[in-house]
Amino acid sequence: MKCGTVVRTLPAADLERTFVEMELTLDIASELCPHCGKVNLFPGFSKMHAYTCRECGRAVQTFR
Repeated sequence: MKCGTVVRTLPAADLERTFVEMELTLDIASELCPHCGKVNLFPGFSKMHAYTCRECGRAVQTFR
């Protein structure tokens, strides 16, 4: 069941900056799947080196 509570709203132009701020303050990593383009969030991690996309199910390796 969803509660429908809105915690925060922001303009689309501020989305990337907001995600970066979240990553720096909340220990959450975000990765953009190169196969399907969907964002994958990983709470408790600062960065991901490899993961399985939660949307398309394909394996992704990140090299930074």
